[in-house]
Amino acid sequence: MHWLIEKGVEVHVIQPSSVPVDRRMRRAKSDGIDAELLLRALLAWLRGEPRVCSMVPIPEEADEDARRCVRERAELVSERVGLTNRIGAVLVTLGIGDYNPLLKSRRRRLADLRTGLGGPIPPNVGQG
Repeated sequence: MHWLIEKGVEVHVIQPSSVPVDRRMRRAKSDGIDAELLLRALLAWLRGEPRVCSMVPIPEEADEDARRCVRERAELVSERVGLTNRIGAVLVTLGIGDYNPLLKSRRRRLADLRTGLGGPIPPNVGQG
């Protein structure tokens, strides 16, 4: 955004929650439809209709950079949760339900795990 402003482009940021959407209507969800809705809201706001949406200030680059760490951490935590759930799901299909892949003893415990039939974990589990 700051690059656009430096080039002389007028930039506005619409607060997404301020754009009215009919929640009762089942509508197709697509970027094209959403872009049309946002464009109509922007044009109405530029015509002077203040209640059609709200604009938010453009954050400074330093503020955006400060938020980057929080966003990266949230993304990594989300990935970890997904992988943990995936490991748990694979093990449950083998009849193993008491394994926590987040514990420090996970590698030692993994070697000791037995399937519901009493055998070791098959060598290609999790290769997909």
